[in-house]
Amino acid sequence: MNILLATISGPAATTLVEIFPPKNRTTWLSASYCVAVTVGGGFAPFAATWLIAQTVSSTAPVLYVTAAAAIGFLTIATYGDARAKTQKQSVLKAAE
Repeated sequence: MNILLATISGPAATTLVEIFPPKNRTTWLSASYCVAVTVGGGFAPFAATWLIAQTVSSTAPVLYVTAAAAIGFLTIATYGDARAKTQKQSVLKAAE
């Protein structure tokens, strides 16, 4: 489990830093973190209880975690290289 957590934690921090411009980085990082924790973690007990009630299986909350992981994977897979986008924008601005 720790190995899986490490494979997520390292790239996640780097990706989050690259997404936002330095001027507003702290504000956007904290806001996005708060929204993610509120939506993802705040509804987790409700979702787990609902899934158990609907499926009558105590392992049903795995579906919630799997869905969250799939959303994260799709987001990272479609995001691309943030640094390349930023460098391209900088080059285009410098050329103007």
